[in-house]
Amino acid sequence: MEKAHEGKLGFSVMVTLLRPRSRGVLQLRSKDPRDQPIIDPKYFSAERDIDVYEEGIKITKKLASTNAFKQYDTKPVVYAVPHCQGLTYDSEEYWRCIIRSNVLTIYHPTGTCKMGAVDDPTAVVDPELRVKGIQGLRVADASIMPDVPAGNTNAPSIMVGEKAADLILGTNSVKDIPLPADIAAPEIISKVVF
Repeated sequence: MEKAHEGKLGFSVMVTLLRPRSRGVLQLRSKDPRDQPIIDPKYFSAERDIDVYEEGIKITKKLASTNAFKQYDTKPVVYAVPHCQGLTYDSEEYWRCIIRSNVLTIYHPTGTCKMGAVDDPTAVVDPELRVKGIQGLRVADASIMPDVPAGNTNAPSIMVGEKAADLILGTNSVKDIPLPADIAAPEIISKVVF
């Protein structure tokens, strides 16, 4: 924290891209299982992601200029990013530089072992979570999600694990959960296929 802000109250707003179009790559480096994999997240390889992120910054600035926040004399804290210096503050070029320079995952990586149809060449596991081409192996975690959920991955990961347990045991634990009549009919719920 910079000295100018010490002892002062503040708040942070973090723009988050919930539905990125950019797709990274996870590859084996070699046939040796001890070799570290090649991981390239390819952040912002889809230009639309930069556009959406920049729009989020504009919305954040509008929020900060509302009366509710003005009463606290809100001002942005501008941190120096070496390769963005020299760009005009608040210009499109400036924000795009800042966006590309401050990338993080929020620790919810998904999709490295995509689930898909049996004939989908990009899928690693089939709809029953079985690894294609390897008998007796299933994957039951966030890696099978073909798209990043718009929220925390914990609950969807638990659901994947529960479904895997049902598949392995040959049961359908969902059909036995009593639901109020105004939510859904049990016969509809029992037809839900993962």
